[in-house]
Amino acid sequence: MSQPTQQPDRRVVLVSTIAGVVGATAGVMQWLTSAGAWAVVAVGVVGLAAAAWALAWLWRQQRAVPATVVVMLLVAIAAITGAATDRIVGRPSTQSTAGDSAASTGGEPDIAAATSSLPSQPSRTPTPASTPTPTSTPTPSPSTSASGEDEPASTGGELEPTRTAKGVELSSSYALDLDSVAENWNVERTNLSRGRDVMLSYGVLRTTADVVVVDGEPEHAKCENAVTRQRNIGGEQLRAGQSFCVHTSEKRWAWITLRRYAPSESITFDVTVW
Repeated sequence: MSQPTQQPDRRVVLVSTIAGVVGATAGVMQWLTSAGAWAVVAVGVVGLAAAAWALAWLWRQQRAVPATVVVMLLVAIAAITGAATDRIVGRPSTQSTAGDSAASTGGEPDIAAATSSLPSQPSRTPTPASTPTPTSTPTPSPSTSASGEDEPASTGGELEPTRTAKGVELSSSYALDLDSVAENWNVERTNLSRGRDVMLSYGVLRTTADVVVVDGEPEHAKCENAVTRQRNIGGEQLRAGQSFCVHTSEKRWAWITLRRYAPSESITFDVTVW
């Protein structure tokens, strides 16, 4: 008499099937990870759809154990798919960002960013070049003015005069050039033009630029640093012993000290020009 054939338990069969599917899925996912992130996402989406359908069917059949296994499978597939998606939409690398930024601005990629990963090389300190030994400059001897007198050398930072003269006489209605090196100072019967700086006219010593009333010995600093300035010298200022600085047409300073004044005739003065 034949014995009835024993049917395998459906639960055991279902669990074994799900375990086999999970193992196969893991193997496929491992292969797809090496193949590319887009492949993992594609298979993951298909797996999620199939697992969701299986979970809905098992829920209608009221099978708790298979439904639990399907939920775990859904979690695994979702995790793998999410990791692959993060690789696709994640932050770009530093090099691609630098290249894209350069391309958008029409320039070349940032060389500093591209080479920041290169190993640094020891810097070489340049050997300082030898400094030539300064040579001494001979002190120039005092020069001789056009009037034949020696000019004083500069001391203590005082600017050295370019010309000095004593007893220069200027007649009325004549003008002379204080910047001149000519013996007669380019004196001419004319008005204050063509580079002339002072002119005696109608009892007034007329000038083309500023005049500073000073006293004492000739010093360039007194002329240059004076605040109170005027034009022309006349009246009580035009007398013997009076000193004043005249700014010339070539931006020099000339220190004039009156020695004699003959009204409406002439003046005699000493002059130092820097």
